[in-house]
Amino acid sequence: NVGSVCVQGQVVTQVTKYGTVDTQCIFNNIKVLPGSSFKLAYPDCLECRCTAKSMACCGFGYAAGVAAPPPGCVAHNDACKLIFVKANNATEVCKPNKSPSTIRKKPSKSSQT
Repeated sequence: NVGSVCVQGQVVTQVTKYGTVDTQCIFNNIKVLPGSSFKLAYPDCLECRCTAKSMACCGFGYAAGVAAPPPGCVAHNDACKLIFVKANNATEVCKPNKSPSTIRKKPSKSSQT
């Protein structure tokens, strides 16, 4: 279970000496124009969007929020991918409690003829 985490960047508008209105979004010293979006790679794992009024950067993958690992496991950032590994052995990936092959869907009544 992971909850989303977002942070706000700064939007700066100024008028140049020639009268042009210049609006920029700034996040971690990165300046972009409204309408722009970008992703920051590992270890930041943030996706940012700039509009004329706001700059929002939200985590994705590992940085999406606080993860609830299965018992006996811990969360790790694997190039922005969230993985769970054994707390006592970081080289062993935790397996899901139920594999998709063991979950069977009951046939719907409309499909039975």
